[in-house]
Amino acid sequence: MPILGGPGAHRQRGGSNPSFAAAGGGSGCTTACTYTGTGTYTLGAANSSILASTGGSTTGTTPAINFAWTQNTASAVDLVKIAMTCTSCASTNLLNLYGGASGTTSEFSVSSGGAVTANGNISGVNIAAGNQLIVGSGGVLAFAGAGFLSSNAAGEIRFGAVGDSATPQAQTTKAQSVGGGCTTACTNTAGPDWTWDGAASTGTGVGGGFIWKTTKAGASGSTVNTFSTAFQISGKGVPVFPGFTVATLPTTPGAGGHAYVTDATSCTLLGALTGGGSTVCPVFYNGSAWVGG
Repeated sequence: MPILGGPGAHRQRGGSNPSFAAAGGGSGCTTACTYTGTGTYTLGAANSSILASTGGSTTGTTPAINFAWTQNTASAVDLVKIAMTCTSCASTNLLNLYGGASGTTSEFSVSSGGAVTANGNISGVNIAAGNQLIVGSGGVLAFAGAGFLSSNAAGEIRFGAVGDSATPQAQTTKAQSVGGGCTTACTNTAGPDWTWDGAASTGTGVGGGFIWKTTKAGASGSTVNTFSTAFQISGKGVPVFPGFTVATLPTTPGAGGHAYVTDATSCTLLGALTGGGSTVCPVFYNGSAWVGG
């Protein structure tokens, strides 16, 4: 069995049919070649490829490399094993698959540290090392035929594709519910709580709160309106409604809406509101008008 590697070892010399030379300068085959045998093949010389081939081509469905293997026991085994000893591996890849029209585009690679990089989509990804799935800057984590998660800035998670759109899609965030096709087993089953934890604090520090922002209607045009706080729960656990002057209270916000005004002349429960004063007053929208609330 010829040694794989070194000068004269299994190197394709060109043309559509692989041409291999036996190690040590022996005769090689110039058409389709089959090698059989077992054992360990040793690299014949330093700084030379173990197996190298150039120039092969096909117009059919024949694979360039075709290995068939039958594992007859239940033993733990690596069907494909690449073991590399490296003392300085910052830019070394364990595996790099190239494609494209000229065969020079890195389509998929695995670094010496186990990082996986793909030029296109990866389906069914499960990367357990470090418990991290890292998507490049501006990338999207897509659930086929469903939603998207993206990030445009540090500390930001966005539902939907990267960047804004002229036709943004409505987004829904849901907790897992009772159901899934069960019948008798689900009778009178209560839904579980969905807990949202704000950022914890220490000592006398106040914990992080929750802030919801919306954009109010502005002047006619295509300029994106400015976000402002619509509702928040402070780090002290107190709901905080937005503040307005009487004149700037939103029109028809929906029955049951709550806010407060900072310039009422008086504050009477369910009474009409008049601005221009200095009284802070909670207000309530009753379906047709804002009243003291």
